[in-house]
Amino acid sequence: MSRWRRGALLALIWIASCAPAACTSDEAPLQRAADVVLPESDEQWETFPAGTTADGLAAAVLRGISTPQKGPDFTRFVVIRAADRHGSGYRADGFHVVVGAGVALPAGSLRIQKRWTMSGMVDGGNEQLQTSGISLVIEPDAPRPFSAEVRAAVAAFCEALSRRVPIHPDCIVAMQEAPYTRSHAADPDERELAAVARAAVPVPPIDGYLTIRAGDRAIRVAIERRTKNGIQVGMMLRRKFDGTDRGMLFEYSHHATRNFWMKNCRIPIDLAYLKAGKIREIITMEPQWEAPHANLRYYQSNSAVRYALEMPAGWFAKNGVSVGSSVEFE
Repeated sequence: MSRWRRGALLALIWIASCAPAACTSDEAPLQRAADVVLPESDEQWETFPAGTTADGLAAAVLRGISTPQKGPDFTRFVVIRAADRHGSGYRADGFHVVVGAGVALPAGSLRIQKRWTMSGMVDGGNEQLQTSGISLVIEPDAPRPFSAEVRAAVAAFCEALSRRVPIHPDCIVAMQEAPYTRSHAADPDERELAAVARAAVPVPPIDGYLTIRAGDRAIRVAIERRTKNGIQVGMMLRRKFDGTDRGMLFEYSHHATRNFWMKNCRIPIDLAYLKAGKIREIITMEPQWEAPHANLRYYQSNSAVRYALEMPAGWFAKNGVSVGSSVEFE
């Protein structure tokens, strides 16, 4: 074959290899959402495809709350946000959970950090949410409104989390629903996601009962028990108590003078300090949802106590309970 004929044949082969698509270049073609592939799990992330149920996420949640900074007593809130709020500052590894929306990750897929850190970009302006919260972010450029796959993934994760820690539905919020976030514009799509997640999470079961005696009456009270870090968050973000005779018992390891505040709280609360099986003080505390730290009011006990009981505002007076009434733990 002559040199000319060999060159013509090579040219025809090159032309055929480029048809019918355009010839390749140094610039990668744009990726379509349908072509997105969920990355494999690695040392940092556990990956889950769309449609994974709460049961399928259980192991990842258990691994997350097994880390020292996010143990069962250090996880009380979930803050849901769209990554678009962060613009060019968005970093996937800054969050505990990333939900795919068909952009860089398949819609409804989940990437969950294997090691949950204290920060996780939950809300830098609110220390309690930052310390005791989980951040869940929808990947950048997600189509609006968020798809059914995204909503299902958010609900499944929050349900899985609620099976391992006593998180209350009221404590799952969209970014702008959290206190001290007024600088963030309201996002109705975020709020819808938070509502979907709350609907998937049951109210935590009670931890026990105590009996308060007022004259001839014995009133049985269902209690949520708070110890360790749970003491620090109490009724924060909660919209109400979950029953007429239901309260929250704070149990400390030793007797000492105690202080309560109402930061991040929506509703007024009655507080009783308990000592030696009796009520020593009853105080009505007013909510300070977004009060500047310097203006926060502290409700200090008059003596060293080990227990405190929170009830709906007005409950003690309504039931004839006063200082000196006895309290029996079951």
